[in-house]
Amino acid sequence: MENTTSPLPDTIGSPDSAPAEKPAAEDAQQKKVVPLQTESELINFIEGKNTDWILLVGPKSCGKTSIISSIIHYLSEMNKSLGEMKVVRHAEDKRYERTNVALDEVIKDKMEKRIFPGRTMLGSLNHVNIQFNPNSSKPSVSFTFLDVAGEYFKEFKEGKISSQDFKDHVDVYFKTDPEKVRMSFVLVTSFEEAAETDILLANFLDYIVWKDERYKNAKILLLISKWDEYQGGKSVQDFTRDTMKSTWKKIGRDGKLASFSLGKIDKIVAEDEGVTENRGFIVRYDEKPAKKVFRWLYHKTTGKHLQPWWQRLFG
Repeated sequence: MENTTSPLPDTIGSPDSAPAEKPAAEDAQQKKVVPLQTESELINFIEGKNTDWILLVGPKSCGKTSIISSIIHYLSEMNKSLGEMKVVRHAEDKRYERTNVALDEVIKDKMEKRIFPGRTMLGSLNHVNIQFNPNSSKPSVSFTFLDVAGEYFKEFKEGKISSQDFKDHVDVYFKTDPEKVRMSFVLVTSFEEAAETDILLANFLDYIVWKDERYKNAKILLLISKWDEYQGGKSVQDFTRDTMKSTWKKIGRDGKLASFSLGKIDKIVAEDEGVTENRGFIVRYDEKPAKKVFRWLYHKTTGKHLQPWWQRLFG
């Protein structure tokens, strides 16, 4: 059987390239950036950004940041023959990063060390912009991944459908016009917490429809993480149907379901921002889950498949 896993390289991107030193004038200009202050300013900024937004939804420590990291690593290192991917830092994002963290910097640092990125801290909304240009005539895409701290979703376990339960810098996305802000949702839970997370995810789907009826037709992907550790013998479809009945009914025929893992993982003791904790160490990386997720996102966004039909038919 062909080995689908591969060791991580020592660096992400080109090892010989070093960031160019910024001119003093540019640094001075960035220091004068005035953050967006009002809700209307944020809404105008979000609606004016030409990107497809990917919001990852799930409880803390379910693997949202790791999923984003894996997709970026797959595109930048594992399959360059597919096309060119680059992380984009828009100049106007400086005004938007009032409470946000540039997730691409976190991913690069952690993946170079071959350890899982730490979970998103409460109070932050991590984001990363990527642009993908296929090596073919197929259309290019721009994605902005949004990684929200899992604590922000805990109120949905109790069925509280209220904007007050969702922090302002997250809820503002649902005050935008869905015709202007193209949003897809990636729902995430580990197989271990699937039963407990079921009501959370189902209530979140009720919440977005409550905010705007047009989200009834939202693009939704449900990922069951840590699937490589599952020993129950069921397929991911049977497992989800039996364990997550409420979410299963709501994603319907148009929703997509998949399992997810990073590959072979060991535990190590790592220090992150002065905190020592057990952290997953990536021994061998499996690109298949990230490849499936990205191809789903690309197809749902463009209506085009990256693979020709015969490759999709025969795997």
